Amino acid sequence: MAHSKPDPEFNPYVAPQSDFETNPETGGPGALEGAGEPNYAGISKRLCAFLLDGFFICLLIEPMLFLVEFFWYTPFSISRMSEEILIDFLARSMGSWLYFAMLESSHWQATIGKRIMGIKVTTLEGGRIAFFQGLGRFMGKIASVSFCFLGLFIQPFTAKKQALHDLLAETLVVDTRG
Repeated sequence: MAHSKPDPEFNPYVAPQSDFETNPETGGPGALEGAGEPNYAGISKRLCAFLLDGFFICLLIEPMLFLVEFFWYTPFSISRMSEEILIDFLARSMGSWLYFAMLESSHWQATIGKRIMGIKVTTLEGGRIAFFQGLGRFMGKIASVSFCFLGLFIQPFTAKKQALHDLLAETLVVDTRG
């Protein structure tokens, strides 16, 4: 009874390789045979996606705010006005935060605006981001816009077209159509 030796290269416990396998020369995603470097999304597509997302967020949040204000009506007062401002701020902030984090960490890997523009958010390895990574990415956007939008303006000058919030969250935005 002869036993054949298993192939030393074969290991059933090793995860399959992805299209964004780490390239040993650059240290970044890239170069499996035939896979090539991912096509990073440019600033114009990202801006269009952001504007579309703003529209969709308004479509989702405004009706809810209207209903809250309609059923919570009290006569005008300064304290009432400050309560309305606080509720509006919290609803818009929390709604936007959840919108971006939930959709970017979903199987779509994109918000509705990003999906329309053909771009998606990935980890540095090309995988789907975690929900908390999406929350952190959204918080990083505050840092990106805080100092005269400098965190956004660095995007065209980085090797992987990452804005400050992408660098902080260790994410990439790739163009799925190009």
